[in-house]
Amino acid sequence: MKKFILLITISTLLSCGKKLDLKPDSTLVLPKTAQDFENLLDNTGVMNITPALAQLSADEYYITSFTLYQSLQDPIIRNAYIWKPDVYEGETQLGDWRAPYSQIFYSNNVLDIMATQDITNDPEKQRIKGWALFDRAYAFYALVSTFSKAYNRQTANTDLGIPLKLSSDITMNVPRSSVEQAYDQIIKDALESSELLQQDIITGKKNRPSKVASYALLARVYLSMRDYGQAELYTDKCLALYSKLTDYNSLEIRRGSSFTYNSEETIYFTQQRVDYDRVTYGSGGLYSVDTALISLYSASDLRKDIYFTSNANG
Repeated sequence: MKKFILLITISTLLSCGKKLDLKPDSTLVLPKTAQDFENLLDNTGVMNITPALAQLSADEYYITSFTLYQSLQDPIIRNAYIWKPDVYEGETQLGDWRAPYSQIFYSNNVLDIMATQDITNDPEKQRIKGWALFDRAYAFYALVSTFSKAYNRQTANTDLGIPLKLSSDITMNVPRSSVEQAYDQIIKDALESSELLQQDIITGKKNRPSKVASYALLARVYLSMRDYGQAELYTDKCLALYSKLTDYNSLEIRRGSSFTYNSEETIYFTQQRVDYDRVTYGSGGLYSVDTALISLYSASDLRKDIYFTSNANG
């Protein structure tokens, strides 16, 4: 009887072992080809989204009445607008945090798998590696700009930055870096991407970065660090490769936006998250632009009608 029970136990354990060896879904494919990697990074609904909290707290617009302010259902919107010290009020499901880390997860997956392959003589995969590095740098920059103190050379080593997730391993617990470490990683990724990416902006695929976009990102990052010499250097590098301007006389003035996905001045396309569109762009004329800003434009300045729309509030 004991032998019989022992045999059943061993048989059951072996069966469990076989079950555990199976993939959760036999239709799942592990990305390994250049096309597989492109498909991951071409997911614009994930990879080309930018946080909007900074725009919510901007000072170029105002809500015209307390009633309208109270009508904003999301407390985060109300708190960001008035610069309340505790913007989040204990809320942990923050899209402006979650979206960039989703981009970082996708990028890390591509980079981790490529690290197991020899891509030395594969220019296509080298380019895609640069793409993943750019996306990670862009996401880290969005996060540190939104959730950390502004860069200050005197305090950057002690100011809290962000978790620098450099692996796709979801079980890895990463503590917050310093602001200095965060900017160092952003610059490292952006510099490496500039060496691997193609020079030209791909027509019709401006969701994909180029060497031009890498230089522009580096210029923006150094500007945030108040390192104006490096900011100028990478601005010049960017403009040396691409310096097209939009002729505003040729634009059709629209209520939504006069600029399209393929506008000449767009070197890399991303869009703000729509969660806060009630304030950022979907207000339907409920909010107004600061008159001090509007007064800076002359009556003949084309930018005034292209950037702004008149409403009942003037």
